Amino acid sequence: MESQLEIVNEILAAIRFCILATSGRDGRPWATPLFYNHDASYVLYWESARDTRHTRLIAENPNVAIAVSDMDGVRGVYFEAVAGEVLAGELDEALDRFLKGPHERDREQRTAADFAPHRPLGLFCARPVSAYLMTGARKVDGYLIDERVPIALPIQVVAEP
Repeated sequence: MESQLEIVNEILAAIRFCILATSGRDGRPWATPLFYNHDASYVLYWESARDTRHTRLIAENPNVAIAVSDMDGVRGVYFEAVAGEVLAGELDEALDRFLKGPHERDREQRTAADFAPHRPLGLFCARPVSAYLMTGARKVDGYLIDERVPIALPIQVVAEP
């Protein structure tokens, strides 16, 4: 029988896009599909324009939720995380993780210069503080109800990226 971490790793390796859920100070939610990559500590990385709505919302409120799920909703991993733009001193290492993660890039490779403060793109990351695994569904009064269980990831919880 596979361990929960083996299942999480399989899901993250198989699914190249995630849904990032953000909200600002006013609490209004926003969801965005993103191409992402991740590292062995389950930190997720993505690039986004600095003027997108989700980027602006992360600047207001770094607490995010991320869903990585197949289209059928049969398998999924869900994270509560702290997100932010990667700092200049950490850019080279984070960019390496973004470019060389398990998902191949379909477009041109980036360099740290592409994410300089005067450029339109930023490199972002989300560090999980909790995670959940979809374990299937159960029937309740004839209705299928998704089941999710909290999972322990080997993560380092940080206050802010």
